[in-house]
Amino acid sequence: MYTMVLLIYLQSGLFVNLAGATVSGEFNTLALCQKAAVRKRGPLPIPLGYAGAWQDTMCVLINRDVHVGNERATAFEQLLHDAIEPERCRPAAACRPAAAPPRPPLRP
Repeated sequence: MYTMVLLIYLQSGLFVNLAGATVSGEFNTLALCQKAAVRKRGPLPIPLGYAGAWQDTMCVLINRDVHVGNERATAFEQLLHDAIEPERCRPAAACRPAAAPPRPPLRP
């Protein structure tokens, strides 16, 4: 048996931090878990004060007698609900990518 771990990352400037993690679902095979995990990966709406937000996943082996609870709202999801800048992420469009950090001028 496998379960999926959802990892939420936030970028502030050049720093990226793991903002939260939660488990999701029970899968009989690693292939089924990985197939479901691919659909969960990607950009998230960017909360105010951050340069980027995204979710990654990984599948981990669990014992057969372990039961995983359903996904529940996290503090990060509440942060997103309360603090999204509407123009940064619209339902019909992808979230904007984080701005590239300024580069130093090239020397001749």
